[in-house]
Amino acid sequence: MNRNAMDIRNTVKGIYDIQKLRIASGNRVVANFYIKMGIEPGEKVDGLEEKDKKMIKELQTEYKRITDMIVESNMLTKTAIKRSLEKGSINIISDEAEYSLVKSYMHLLESEEEATKSLAKQINNYPIYNEFLKGVKGCGTLMSGVIISEFDIYSARHCSSFWKYAGLDVVVSEDEDGNIVGEGRSRKAKHLVDVEYADKNGEIKTKKSITYNAFLKSKLIGVLGGCLIKSQGYYYTDVYLGYKNRISLDPARAEYSKDRLNKMAIRYMIKMFLRDLWMEWRALEGLSVTEPWEVKMLGMKPHKAS
Repeated sequence: MNRNAMDIRNTVKGIYDIQKLRIASGNRVVANFYIKMGIEPGEKVDGLEEKDKKMIKELQTEYKRITDMIVESNMLTKTAIKRSLEKGSINIISDEAEYSLVKSYMHLLESEEEATKSLAKQINNYPIYNEFLKGVKGCGTLMSGVIISEFDIYSARHCSSFWKYAGLDVVVSEDEDGNIVGEGRSRKAKHLVDVEYADKNGEIKTKKSITYNAFLKSKLIGVLGGCLIKSQGYYYTDVYLGYKNRISLDPARAEYSKDRLNKMAIRYMIKMFLRDLWMEWRALEGLSVTEPWEVKMLGMKPHKAS
């Protein structure tokens, strides 16, 4: 991995670290004010997620009003809160402790936003971002940073290399009846491989391990998949819906649950995204581009995301 890609990876991991703290802090902030409103911990609230977002937004607005008053009028925090309450410009934050709690959240949010801006500048130097990723609705700055820093286009001679590295390849194994079947790569025991490692005494030992980048797979399937689907009307949404419809009508999959069919369709969509990414990236870097298997072996027409 080159130095620039390593810098992007460090920035990406840093953003996720801040994001994790920011989300945890936001949960504590919301929980604190719910208790103040008489909602006990663990008590069910209809539409909790939307209420959380609304609460955070209101707290951010009140925090800004108090902060502006402190800065502009050179007031003490306690005085600014009191004046704001008297004016009716705030109705949730009522003391310094609550203001400090929201302040901690706001600092994390600002740090996350600044780091994301830095990442945007870094990935803007990559042709694959400007020529492909930037135009994919649903693939934002952070996800683009993940892709650019985790994949090595120079070592991936075929698009299947991307699939394998992201854990989206197929494992050939036997089912309970002894039949040879193809399964999507996972953490199942039969999908693990033996790898060597040095223990604390320097002795070489063997352990079972996965064969792919778990972080990358979680972001592609768990995050990008949903974002691409939500970008309704765009190419990859059609890929998802088309494949899901085909497998739903397949008699061999008649007993599959809706959740399983959905996961299969997301996996297929991400594989098509990675195929397009690989082909565009290799071409931009002046590297050889092999034809997809269905084009080379089955004579099908090549496709391109529009």
